[in-house]
Amino acid sequence: MFHVEQILTTIAISGILFSAMAPAESAQNTVPTFSFALSTDNQESKRATQNALLDLLLGWDESADRYFQEAVSHDANNALAYAGLCLTNPQNTEYRTKLKEIFEHSSAELLPHETFYIEALLKLSAKHYDLACQDFCQRADRFRGDKVANVWAVILLHSADLAYHPETGEPGPKQNEAIKRISKLTVNFPDDALVAYARAYIEQSAPEVSGDALAAALQSVEAFPDHPMPRLLMGHLLTRVGQYSQAVQHFNQAALLASKRGLSLENSPLWWKARLCEATALWSSGDTNQANKLINVLNSSQVQESAKLTETSILRRWECNTLPLRLLVANSQVPTQRDITAASNAATLKQAWKSNDYVLHVRDCLRASLSVRLKVQQNKLNDAKRSLEIAEKAKECLDHSYESIVDESPYLISPWHRAQEACTIAINLAKAALYKDTKQIWLDNAAQAKKAPNLMIPPVVPTRPL
Repeated sequence: MFHVEQILTTIAISGILFSAMAPAESAQNTVPTFSFALSTDNQESKRATQNALLDLLLGWDESADRYFQEAVSHDANNALAYAGLCLTNPQNTEYRTKLKEIFEHSSAELLPHETFYIEALLKLSAKHYDLACQDFCQRADRFRGDKVANVWAVILLHSADLAYHPETGEPGPKQNEAIKRISKLTVNFPDDALVAYARAYIEQSAPEVSGDALAAALQSVEAFPDHPMPRLLMGHLLTRVGQYSQAVQHFNQAALLASKRGLSLENSPLWWKARLCEATALWSSGDTNQANKLINVLNSSQVQESAKLTETSILRRWECNTLPLRLLVANSQVPTQRDITAASNAATLKQAWKSNDYVLHVRDCLRASLSVRLKVQQNKLNDAKRSLEIAEKAKECLDHSYESIVDESPYLISPWHRAQEACTIAINLAKAALYKDTKQIWLDNAAQAKKAPNLMIPPVVPTRPL
């Protein structure tokens, strides 16, 4: 059992060492692999498939996709790699067709566990998460030495439903099962980096982060020094315990490592997420100037946008463009009109996607909510009430946009919910400023609107220690 303070001291010392050996300065950038027997005789295809499976397990889908592509370029009959491509490209039916052809015409014999993993990846690609989770749990129970299946089972159980009850903080049934399994795995594989990563991963949204989770995250960072996901996880956990300056270092290193994999910025959601987390952690640490500089760099980045919506384009348009407004909402100080106008301009989009309307609804709601607080300070209460009406009308438009959002892209569902959270918090804070007699009620409503933290995205409206 580790205490949080003890691990934070260790992380602080490790942070100094990591900074001295930053990925951008390292002489060699090795890609971590793990042992996974494959039937292909082509060594390059085998290496690429193993790298892809590790990336997939750690949650870096875009890098996994690249390695799966590399694997099939070296061996066109690598069935497991094609199953992986079905998962990373669920809309592309060509990979399923190719996989079917391999099974019909190839004389190569698959290893028994390869067949299992192919079927499991196909279930995940078809969004049959419960069935895949059940299969991995059964395999983990039958083959206790199959560490990969055991880790998959833990991660899928954690992701199956709401891990912790939002009011009581108690773990849900599947999260309880994940905790039991990871406890056994930690005993059986005490020095294993994958097990350590899973141990820290399933505690990402726990009401309180334990010292054991921080120790496990540190173990995975040290074991995979050139992989961004353990860094991102460590940064996230550090923000959860209020260690923002240390979190900034890990988010920065995660972005550097992501960029070194050779993925272009328009194809690297992880790079954008790491940078957004870094900017938010900078702001929470009190370093507003550096946070604003980074946000300005992100918003002015010249990245070629594709004709269709991608996860990256949505990250840029929702997360980057609205972050200045959301930070003003989070700030306890009343913003100036100049600050509101500048932040609002950042959220004014030029691209011609129909879903831009919903981002503009967010902009209008947050801008009007901030204006309420400013007008109250200026004792212009009638103007404040009119601004509140504008904010609530924009929120209503956002509410009614859900069906069109879902029709346009599945990537928009999560940002839409995050937009709802931001607008709800902003309006309640505006009401707290306007209605002094019921101020605490509105402040409580704003606090309750904040959702559980998530690893891959920074808080919708972050906090800053007093």
